[in-house]
Amino acid sequence: MIFRGLIILMLLLGMCYANVQPDTTHFDIDPVLFPVPENLVPNVKFWIDVFSKYTSQQVILHDNTNLNIVYDVIDFREHYGNSVVITRKHWKKVDQSRDKIKKTLLKLADMRTEQLEELSEDELKIYEAFPPPRNRSAFRRAAYRIRGQMGLRDKFEAGLIQSGQYIEEMTRIFEQHAIPQDLMYLPHVESSFNIKSYSRVGAAGMWQFTRRTGRRFMKINYAIDERCDPFYSTEAAAKLLKHNYGELRSWPIAITAYNHGLNGMRRAKKICGTSDLGVIVKKYKSRSFGFASRNFYAEFVAAVHVRKNYQEYFQQITFDVPWKFSYLIIPRHTDIRKLANDLDLNIQIIKEMNPAFRKPVLRAEKHIPRGFQLRIPWRPGEEIDALYASISGKQMHRKSTDPDLHLVEAGESLESIAREENVHIDSLLAFNNIQNRHRIYAGDMLKLSSSNAIIEDRQAEVNKPELAQSSPTDAITVPRQSEEQEKLAAASSVKIPQPAAIESSEINLVKIDTAEIASQPISISTHDAMEGEQNDVQVVWNEVPIEPVNIERPSYIGDRFDRFQHLNIVPPAPPQNKVRVRPNETLGHFADWLEIPTQNLRKINGLKYGQDIQINDQIRLIFANVAWEDFHRRREEYHKSIEEDFFEHFKIENVLIHSMKEGENVWYLCKQVYEIPYWLLLKYNAHIDLKRLKVGDEIIIPVLSAITSMKPGGKPEIKGQV
Repeated sequence: MIFRGLIILMLLLGMCYANVQPDTTHFDIDPVLFPVPENLVPNVKFWIDVFSKYTSQQVILHDNTNLNIVYDVIDFREHYGNSVVITRKHWKKVDQSRDKIKKTLLKLADMRTEQLEELSEDELKIYEAFPPPRNRSAFRRAAYRIRGQMGLRDKFEAGLIQSGQYIEEMTRIFEQHAIPQDLMYLPHVESSFNIKSYSRVGAAGMWQFTRRTGRRFMKINYAIDERCDPFYSTEAAAKLLKHNYGELRSWPIAITAYNHGLNGMRRAKKICGTSDLGVIVKKYKSRSFGFASRNFYAEFVAAVHVRKNYQEYFQQITFDVPWKFSYLIIPRHTDIRKLANDLDLNIQIIKEMNPAFRKPVLRAEKHIPRGFQLRIPWRPGEEIDALYASISGKQMHRKSTDPDLHLVEAGESLESIAREENVHIDSLLAFNNIQNRHRIYAGDMLKLSSSNAIIEDRQAEVNKPELAQSSPTDAITVPRQSEEQEKLAAASSVKIPQPAAIESSEINLVKIDTAEIASQPISISTHDAMEGEQNDVQVVWNEVPIEPVNIERPSYIGDRFDRFQHLNIVPPAPPQNKVRVRPNETLGHFADWLEIPTQNLRKINGLKYGQDIQINDQIRLIFANVAWEDFHRRREEYHKSIEEDFFEHFKIENVLIHSMKEGENVWYLCKQVYEIPYWLLLKYNAHIDLKRLKVGDEIIIPVLSAITSMKPGGKPEIKGQV
């Protein structure tokens, strides 16, 4: 009776508590520019704890709607010591705790008040974690809202230290664009100031720009990716944030749009009829407006608060020394090895100060493009003119980045070019339609090969269907299966595609049913700042038993997918100047590759302004300014760069078979369940039409593991599944 009386007293006190206003703790941020709605105060406090209290060796199990409710904190430090890596098998402990909490909440939902005294100590702890007023329906709903959040204290501290290299220049950039300085701290949320971060969806760099958004402000191609440069990307972020604010007229909504997209927040604002982010977070319902979007602004406020009060949350911080550098504008296409030799610099130094260079430039497979602003260490008393003088004219490579083109320099003749390039002079005249061999000029770009000759050499491929143009695997040569493997594949109900993508030596094809995952997932967020992700990672491996399918390991397993040794750069003949759209391609990409205005492509294809092109659409091309082979090479290099970058950061650990359920589509599976890029799913399922899937259809899902994570002061290490 005494126990029951205490329970009733707690309930009465809870009813009183429900009428008390939330704690309006002061957050160290401008309340006029960045107001914190009352209902988001608990969220900000939660993220302050995530950034400053819990490390990446701890997982917080909490309610994904009411962040005041924290059920348990699982601590892995006793297993890992100083390691920041948590492997897949250790998530089982998280799952077990989650299942126990879920079971208790469902039990509470079915209990009468007089039965509460029968609760065990652990069950009572969960009961007390749930705020008043407590009722059966509230417990039942909460049972399906359990989420896991990895702590980020160590990642945030590492980001503080690393930010010292960039913050001075970032301050100048934000002052130049006349936007609030607090916005500079957004990378604490996006990547913990890790310029090498790369997410599963292809967002890269400190500011986590996707290619689609990044190309609006930066140069992104096979040689250069300015998303990885801390200052070019900061310039782009300042422009994007300023643009968002200009459209939405509210910094909380503009910041949320950085995560959810400008159009998404326009729609949310219109539907809710308000600019109050607190109301939008509470009322706006959209499948894409998930936990990450709802909490993005609260994370930002928390990050700013912790950043400004870092001395209260961390021990003494010694920030990295700011970069001191000079800019050297490269006047011609240049080989990085020769340039490093002329400037008496180590290539590693050039690499570190110019992180926009992709590996082809660093390997001297591509040249530093003309006009690039090379960042070099600042040396007192050194004159830029003297640096230019140190670069020999011969060291400036005369070719463009394209090996089949030659940039004419002053003093060159057609004869000297033919000798240098080992091309017959008559071929040069024919390839470039030159009537007078003495009429060439400095700056001309000469073709060194003939598109007609290439096309003739490829006539055998003309009879192939348009798959040669549209298939996502047309750039990969796949080893032939053995007779035994072909028989096994034929006997199996699942046909195995061969994208040469898996590296693990022991991989089983397994079957998985995710009905429960789709309806009531636990969301374990690594929120891995070093990887630049804010993903609500669905824990899919133990929701249901996974039984191995008795299929022999395919022959392609073990091949190095990311080396692209079989990339088909030599193009097939264009089928009536049309191609089919592949993943990650936009009309703007085609316009860039063809060097024509986008509106010209819209006109010839009958597309209205703002109308998007869809995967597998047929697009008519205009070859007015570039040859077919040049277009094809640029297009293939674009896709090659996406895949190279991806497999530099992730590896394929396993493959699963997913059976489609009612209401599912491939976009939902890619973004919400498995978090894999669509182009990768397409490679594994090229044998079926992913747009026409029915309930019960089976598709192959590659299971990913992150492979590049840099511990502060340590070496790259393989991470567990995220």
